Amino acid sequence: MADMEQRLISGADRIVAASERLKEGVEALGRDAALLTHGVDWQAWQDAANAPRDLWERAKALFTHLPPPRLVFWGSINWQMDEEILAALSHKAEATIVLVGPVTDCPARVVRLPRVRTAGPVEPQLLPLLAELSTVLIMPYKTGPGLDESQPLKLKEYLATRRPAVVRDLPANRAWRDALDLADSPEEFCKVVRLRIETGLPPAQETARRRVREESWEKKAAVFDRILFDGLSPG
Repeated sequence: MADMEQRLISGADRIVAASERLKEGVEALGRDAALLTHGVDWQAWQDAANAPRDLWERAKALFTHLPPPRLVFWGSINWQMDEEILAALSHKAEATIVLVGPVTDCPARVVRLPRVRTAGPVEPQLLPLLAELSTVLIMPYKTGPGLDESQPLKLKEYLATRRPAVVRDLPANRAWRDALDLADSPEEFCKVVRLRIETGLPPAQETARRRVREESWEKKAAVFDRILFDGLSPG
């Protein structure tokens, strides 16, 4: 795979990296790369309260039998999940842990933990409503190769909500340390989650999240257009 990557990079006219770590990897192979991180439809997450009644009924039906407080994760429930963090939350957080999304190659122990519930995959338009029904949003990921280079798409979705977010201390998450809580051990993760169950979203974090409005997909598309076409002759 490393040989294939090097051949691809050497033959590309433009290279775009989705995270700083990926950009550094390309540059280590002797090429320049433009950084273009994920975007978010900020307004869609703000409009959850005005969603049609049928959507609200479907969202509430998913959570009706799950007592609050609710710690909610959405995305693929797979090898990225940190078993130790989820185990600590299940035994100490005194909350329901709701994993929304397809269960793929996740360790079997995770979904059998006390207080852990899986809600299955849902259509994207339900996620802003599920966020409104959540107490704390969590990203209990592992660290290491394949994750340290990533920029989780759900990060900016979490930031576009009105809910506190506690996430693993990954490189891509650190740029938003003023807008959420970073944790790097099961004990720390559990401690911060319990704090946010009590306090909700701190005003300072809410203020810091305003800059996520500048991360719209429209603006990302404009940047992508410039990366691809600036300096090219017509035709």
